[in-house]
Formats: sequence, C-alpha cells, structure tokens
Amino acid sequence: MVPCDSTYEAEFAAFLDHADDVVAYAKNAEHLHFFIEYIASGGGVRYYYPDFIVLARNGDMFLVETKGLEDIEVAIKDDRARKWCRDATDLTGHSWYYVKVPYETFRSSAVTTFDALYRLALAASG
Repeated sequence: MVPCDSTYEAEFAAFLDHADDVVAYAKNAEHLHFFIEYIASGGGVRYYYPDFIVLARNGDMFLVETKGLEDIEVAIKDDRARKWCRDATDLTGHSWYYVKVPYETFRSSAVTTFDALYRLALAASG
C-alpha cells in the first residue's frame, strides 16, 4: 500500500516492489518533511519533493523523479537534486544519485531491474 499521486507513480511503485535489486523504497510526500530548497525561475525559494527514495541492493541511494509533463522549473529541480546528491554523498560517505524517469521511457521499457531502468533513464536524458 503506497500512497501515490498518479497512476504513473502507482505503476512505478509496483515496478519497485518487483525489482530484485531494490531493498527498500519510500514514496516521498509533504508530510515526511523531506524536501530540497531551490531557487525558482522567478527568483523565489521553493521546495522540491522528489517522488521516491530508493535503496538499491548494492547500498546506493537514489532520489527518483517520475515525470510526465515538464515545465520550466523541472530543469532547475533536476540540477538542484543532483547537487543535493553530491553533497549527501560527500557528507555521509554513502553514494547518492538522482534520476528522472520520464513516463514514456518507463512505459516503453521492458526492463525488470532498477539498475537497468536507471541506465535507460540516464541515456534518455542525454
């Protein structure tokens, strides 16, 4: 039972449930109070809540954004999340990574592991 905000998030949670290289994951939500501050395109401070936090079997941690439509803020959030992951890795000694998984990439994929999806999503983002 994962509280999801969209059908895509529910499909992604089901994928994580069956991926044998995922030890644990959480659907991030406002009530968990895990957010990343960023400067929005208009100059104000905003809060970004990545969709999922994933622990891979190899011990790596991932912030995952499941993305349907993109607006002007998405690239700013992506950059900020990557920086957060670099900082978290430096501070904790545990590897943190960010990945955005576009819906079309997820939907058209036949992969069964998180690692394969991660690599596919990275390749799709150029």
